[in-house]
Amino acid sequence: MVDRVYIPLLRAAVEKAQRGPKPPVATVTQESAVRNQSKRSRSAEARKELKRAERKRRKVEENEKSTSSGQVDLAAVLETLGVAMKPKPQLLAINTVERMKALELDESFDLDQCPPQMAVRKLLSKATEQQKALDMKRLPFVTMNLREFLPGWCADASPVLAAHGTAESANSHKGVLDPVTWRLAWSRFALAAAMVGTMPMDAAMIHRTEVNKLTLEGRTMGGRRVNLGIVYDEVCRRKWSEYSQALKDEFNISDVVEDVAERAKMKE
Repeated sequence: MVDRVYIPLLRAAVEKAQRGPKPPVATVTQESAVRNQSKRSRSAEARKELKRAERKRRKVEENEKSTSSGQVDLAAVLETLGVAMKPKPQLLAINTVERMKALELDESFDLDQCPPQMAVRKLLSKATEQQKALDMKRLPFVTMNLREFLPGWCADASPVLAAHGTAESANSHKGVLDPVTWRLAWSRFALAAAMVGTMPMDAAMIHRTEVNKLTLEGRTMGGRRVNLGIVYDEVCRRKWSEYSQALKDEFNISDVVEDVAERAKMKE
């Protein structure tokens, strides 16, 4: 009798242990809460998408309005594309003709020899920027590519655009100028430097004489020394600009040029 009752109970216990615990059965309330939560998340995502689409649509409409009126709002287009627009650098203004007359340079040079207006403005802006950055009392000596001072009819001219600011022009580096073109460019650079106040005219003329001497010596030597004087000028202007920034107001371009000329005479 005991076996008949005990054995079936034992078998049922073993089968129950093998099956494991029954998974919890979700109630109707729990299922409803899960469905409501998923609906709310989907509706929130949908609202965000609608807001983003509405913002894009408004920007496109604004751009279309500006385009239809014939004036494209570049700032709005770049903002739509997510591109930050840098402010255009402004070049300082200078009246070259009045400056030539004030310095009495018009008596030695014709107005036709006046350097390009944009090149003079760029030289003035560049010198003023360095003066403010270095906290100097007077304008430092700054150099530029001489191609920018050539007249427009010259094939080697590199025009200066206002959008370029004080940076070098895109076609500023085309190799060394030939001696004739260099003298044409240097005379205009010297005038511009005298107008701005970065290099006196007498110092510029002394330097031109030294460059001409080295150019003639290089021609007699031949080979790669034909452009000796032009390369010498580029090295001088670069070093003068570096010394001017390092020594600040203690640097005097006239003293440096005269000292170099005196040393050259002693070696002759």
